[in-house]
Amino acid sequence: MDKLIIQLSSPIQFGREEISELDIRRPTGRDLMGLEIKFSPDSLILDAKTLFALVGKLTNIPPNVLAQMDSADAFVLSAEMQGFLLSGRQTGQTTPQ
Repeated sequence: MDKLIIQLSSPIQFGREEISELDIRRPTGRDLMGLEIKFSPDSLILDAKTLFALVGKLTNIPPNVLAQMDSADAFVLSAEMQGFLLSGRQTGQTTPQ
């Protein structure tokens, strides 16, 4: 999956623009640098500050704007981002032949 699109139930304001969906590009390792993300083999933990910082990098929407998000939308965003970050083949996993 190259990108993730999240529909917001409650739009947020960014200047004069009303944002009703987030178009999130796939992160690179560089995007993760400097963020406090706790990984385990089958999950990861993102606190709200880290979530908004990462999504801000991936959408070019400042974290303080993302922090206006309704809590229900923030929970959906968190769950979807975990699936997005953990999707794909695991390191060291081989393709079946």
